[in-house]
Amino acid sequence: MCTMAINNQFNGIELTFESKPTNEIRETLKNLGFRWHGVKKLWYAKNTAERMALATQLSGGSAAVTIPEAQVSAPAPVSAPKNKYGVKVGDIFYGSFGYNMTIVEFFQVTKIISACKVELQRIGQKIESTERGGSERVLADPENKINDPVQKMVMKSNYDESIYIKTEYCTVRPWGGQSVYQNTWD
Repeated sequence: MCTMAINNQFNGIELTFESKPTNEIRETLKNLGFRWHGVKKLWYAKNTAERMALATQLSGGSAAVTIPEAQVSAPAPVSAPKNKYGVKVGDIFYGSFGYNMTIVEFFQVTKIISACKVELQRIGQKIESTERGGSERVLADPENKINDPVQKMVMKSNYDESIYIKTEYCTVRPWGGQSVYQNTWD
């Protein structure tokens, strides 16, 4: 039914099935910590006694094939989860507000809650340059956390297809990494 291989480089067990395993077998694999590798089309997990016993049972007690390290490729990088608009953990948004002055606020996505909801952490800013009359150019400072994270909905504009998030004081949009103008004088 399946072939077992020992991956010495990653201290792992790899199981390749001839056909799709039953729901019961898949649930058992998942419960023991096996994961599906969609590119290699196999189930894999770190080698433990319990996992080895299951792998031996599923492979019919056949001897495991050892994969030489020269033939082992590095595992495929795991991409960060994204919401339906492509927002992912670590993305930074910014917005500005004010009448006589322009205040800039930065927020960083700390968690994807659902397809449209994210957790946002307000973060500080660094002054890149100071200009005349109290104006300055600022950059996001992700190391400087401000307040507790909040959950907000990510929305898509019907006008120009851009994404945005409404916060307490302003609407924020994805930050492109460039410095942003603000003035703090009255």
